[in-house]
Parts: sequence; structure tokens; C-alpha cells
Amino acid sequence: SGCYNITYPGSYALTKNLINYTSRCINIKADNVSFSCNGHSIGGAYGSSAIYANGVNNVSISNCGIEKFAAGIVVSNSSDAKIQYNNITNVYTGVVLVNDTNPQVTGQNVTTFSSGGIYMNRVSNGIVTSNIELDGSANATGMLVLNSSNNLIAYNNATRNGKYGIFFSNSIGNNVFNNSAYGNAVDYYC
Repeated sequence: SGCYNITYPGSYALTKNLINYTSRCINIKADNVSFSCNGHSIGGAYGSSAIYANGVNNVSISNCGIEKFAAGIVVSNSSDAKIQYNNITNVYTGVVLVNDTNPQVTGQNVTTFSSGGIYMNRVSNGIVTSNIELDGSANATGMLVLNSSNNLIAYNNATRNGKYGIFFSNSIGNNVFNNSAYGNAVDYYC
């Protein structure tokens, strides 16, 4: 019912909204975890991350409302993560993927952020589709794809971000199509 560490495989769900947390709220430390907010929200005080998973495999994070954290959802050094249908607002970065293989990021609605809507660094063989990154601040980029390869990136919308809509650097072999970027300082950068 409150913030906690998940240390065993299984399905977990929020039963109420969680507000005013200054540090990491949900810390996933086990493989084979399905975590759903069931439409509830996790509210922070602009510290740490709402949901964090590091070094785990086959983790699912879904149906969360997240606001006022440095990062909404962070998944690093992991494989086969599924991040689906979350609404993330008033954060520094919405979704952070670092050194991950086979992630699936679908249906995120990330708004009012100051750095990046979706940030990918050293990600391979992922599927990133049907996400919205909207209304980033003056220095914000809708989607940053760095040092990443062999990902499918499609049907995303990066709009009205202060810097770039969709930004690629040192990334090869990605299949990129049917994305929309407009109203940004620079819509696409490759």
C-alpha cells in the first residue's frame, strides 16, 4: 500500500495513490515481476525515480500515473522489460532505458518534462511504439536515442519540445518509421 522494494517474482499492484515521496518509491529487485498501478498515481517531490529496476529480467510496469520525480521510470542493465500505458508528467525525464536488451515501451504519455520524454542509451533490439512526448521545456527533447542499435521505433509523437523532437546519436541499424515530430526547435536530428 506504500512505497516498497520488490524482492520476489510475482504480480504486484497499487491499491491507492501514493504522494509526496522524496526518494525512490518502487524498487524492483527480482526477475519475473509484473507491477501495475491499476490506474493509481505515484507523486513525488522531484527527487529520485518513481519506479526503478536494475539488473533484472522480464519485468512489466504498467498503468501508472507518475508526477513530480527526477525520473518517472528507470530500467537499466536489464532484458525483456515491458513498460506500458503510463501517464508521466512534471518530471525531469519520463522513461529512462540504459544498457537494456529487448525492452518494449508502448503507450507512454509523457508531458511537461525538462530533459527528455524517453531516453535510451545503449539499448538494443527494443520496440518503442505509440508513445507521446509533449510540451518539454526549453532544453527538452522528446526522444533521445544514443549508442543504440537494432530497435524498432515507430508511431511515436514528439511535439512542442524546446530542443529536439527525436534525436539520434551514434545509433545504427534502427528501424524508424511513421513517427511524428513537429513544433519543436528542431524536429529530427540524426
